[in-house]
Amino acid sequence: MNKSTFWETLEFQLFPCLLLCSLMLSCSQTSQNPSDSPLQLRLASFTPGSSWYVYGARIGQLLQKSLPENPTVQVLPFAGAIGNPNLLRQGKADLALMFDVTAQWAEQGIVAFDTPFPNLRTLASMIDQYYVVIISPENFPVENIADIVQKQVPTRLYTLPVGSQGELLARLIFETHSASYKDLQKWGGSVQHTSFDVIKSAFRDNRIDLFIHGITLTHPAITEVALMTDIKFLKQNKAKLQQLASQYGFQQVSLPAKNFRRQTNEVDTVGYQTVLATSSQLPEDLAYHIVKAVVEGRQYSIQSKESSTNSHSPSSSQIKRFKTSLHPGASRYYKEMGLLH
Repeated sequence: MNKSTFWETLEFQLFPCLLLCSLMLSCSQTSQNPSDSPLQLRLASFTPGSSWYVYGARIGQLLQKSLPENPTVQVLPFAGAIGNPNLLRQGKADLALMFDVTAQWAEQGIVAFDTPFPNLRTLASMIDQYYVVIISPENFPVENIADIVQKQVPTRLYTLPVGSQGELLARLIFETHSASYKDLQKWGGSVQHTSFDVIKSAFRDNRIDLFIHGITLTHPAITEVALMTDIKFLKQNKAKLQQLASQYGFQQVSLPAKNFRRQTNEVDTVGYQTVLATSSQLPEDLAYHIVKAVVEGRQYSIQSKESSTNSHSPSSSQIKRFKTSLHPGASRYYKEMGLLH
């Protein structure tokens, strides 16, 4: 494995099996007699084929194997970064994958969320790292967003659908430059919210000028785009990055060089990580055993495979960086492990 997490490498290998398992788990949940059914947990992830779906299926396997209650785990293949906190809030999920910054916004009721969710609790980090990147064809005559705004350059912007983390990132980045989608359209450009398949085709056919998204190391879609056409990563202004970090809670990070074809330099940017979250309604003992299963199961998986640059057991400093309140069951586990005092 080259710089991609253990979880990500499973994505294409396990997808058909995981989808079948999810459907079987769902059927099992609805067919049990409530009086004698085992513990049932609903885990919100994202669409089949995504890294989060793979995460969810793997976590489900760990919990079924490790928890004394021998639970049934239903992986919910929808919603995603912005929707998953709402599934927890509405009681439609017991566990959810989300980004740490998104969890912070949901808890406080800011940015993408209208009302606070004070009962949101963090359980564990997936120990991945996302980098916010601004990508354009090599021949697009700008080097940064400021060039577009100051010169009012007609720009064909593509993002993932509205409601995705990627689309929200695009809006926030333009807002830090005092610009909006309407401004882009007024300057003769366009904005399209669509799928990765359409975006890849747009790069291939030279129908795109700008794509903004959060990516992992050697992200498969960006790797494919970089192989089919010449692209560049636009520079991001340090003051704007500091603004994104201070205003929205992002980390300031650097995408290492040579992750993609023709990417010869580091890219200074902001980023975030995936966390496993729940609500305060989850019993403490159950939360404790879930965290234990996920952390120790992940360590075993990592140690049995080639490790990546981000694959390591939780550290005290990492736990202190959690952006939302820890569940008491998680706190208990980390204290026992000497990671929290």
